Amino acid sequence: MPAGLLLDLDTMSLVYNREHKILPYGSPLRELPESEPFDFRYFPCFCGCEEEVLVSNTTRHRTNLSIVQCADCGTLRINPYLSDSSIDRYYAEIYRNVKHSERSPEDTFVVQERYSADGYRLITQHIPRDARILDYGCAAGGRMSPFLENGYDVNGFDLNEKFLTHAVTRGIKRFVPSEKYDLIFLSHVVEHINEPVDFLRNIVAENLSPDGHIYITVPLIDHQGGEARHDNLLAEIHLAHKFYLTTASIRHLAHLAGLKVVALEGDRYLFNRQQSPQTGQSREEMVGVSNAVLNGAARQLMLYRTKWLVANLPRLLINRMIRRTSNSAVPAEKTKSSGE
Repeated sequence: MPAGLLLDLDTMSLVYNREHKILPYGSPLRELPESEPFDFRYFPCFCGCEEEVLVSNTTRHRTNLSIVQCADCGTLRINPYLSDSSIDRYYAEIYRNVKHSERSPEDTFVVQERYSADGYRLITQHIPRDARILDYGCAAGGRMSPFLENGYDVNGFDLNEKFLTHAVTRGIKRFVPSEKYDLIFLSHVVEHINEPVDFLRNIVAENLSPDGHIYITVPLIDHQGGEARHDNLLAEIHLAHKFYLTTASIRHLAHLAGLKVVALEGDRYLFNRQQSPQTGQSREEMVGVSNAVLNGAARQLMLYRTKWLVANLPRLLINRMIRRTSNSAVPAEKTKSSGE
């Protein structure tokens, strides 16, 4: 078990107190409208384990949700989480109106295009020039820009019709569920799905060509960082992401789905089908990586709290002296007026 868990915040645990006045949070944001009924259910981890440890009781936007660590693979997840039907409705009707609500499909395309080159370089070393590509969860389609420019047959799917329509205007064809593709492109998709092993198995069986590849990139928590974020782990947690994978657990997830790594670069992985049974990641390795992230976050919280106290100690002491002076002055005035 990671050190320092399940204690109150004053002893620097990762059970964040939503009312605490010292440690910073992300901006308050209503991630789900109160007027909309959504169904939350308990799920085991994707690895099948139901044993878990509570590591946080809030998201970065101060939504009161339980974030737990899987005892077997170390993956963090929100549990309970939205049911499948609620997820579909959330992304179709709510997500774009809450997160990045100021971004139009045109703006989103530009943002996606900005980060498209790295995936393109990795992928095109392993697929033929006439490959058919499916961008599943394409949003506005910007990640496919270099593929379109180089003549690839690009197809897309997204739950938000407005953004998918924009992707079509950029040259992306609509996904046909009965067809096969040489590359299935999943950029920041897997962490949003309730049962990612089943999802990957199904999309590979139904839509991947026999020699095809599947590209997966997710925000791996052991790759996150930056001093400006203070408590980095909390900065990663929000309602839209159910799972928080590591470099070890993403390999385990792929292994359970029958995939093997062909190439990787940073948090970008290219897989194809396993041709023979392979050994997955060990429990010790996966939980060890996860614990290192959790303990690192705890140390950063402690460091930030110490810096904050040092910077603010003079002001705190002055305020305390003022309060004491005010409190001691009130009884003296009352005594004087009672003697008159």
